[in-house]
Amino acid sequence: MNRVEYVLEAFEKKGDAFVKEVNVSHIPLAKLQEIFGIHDDALLRDGEQPVTPEHAVKLRAHLNDSLDTERYDWFFGARQASDKPKT
Repeated sequence: MNRVEYVLEAFEKKGDAFVKEVNVSHIPLAKLQEIFGIHDDALLRDGEQPVTPEHAVKLRAHLNDSLDTERYDWFFGARQASDKPKT
């Protein structure tokens, strides 16, 4: 069984071009569930959740940089650790 990585992906608000990815696998699963209000592991792994400004504030304590939700649309999702990140 492959390990799951949790990531935040940023896209330009105009044009939807991929900007960057932030790996958040270092944040405990229980904390991610609490932040996003999703307690079903399958939904957390299988869905892509929009990151609201409120989520960004809660995530800030666990990240080196803040998430600019004014400039970018952010999404939280999961992938198999063996999957290649977007470039």
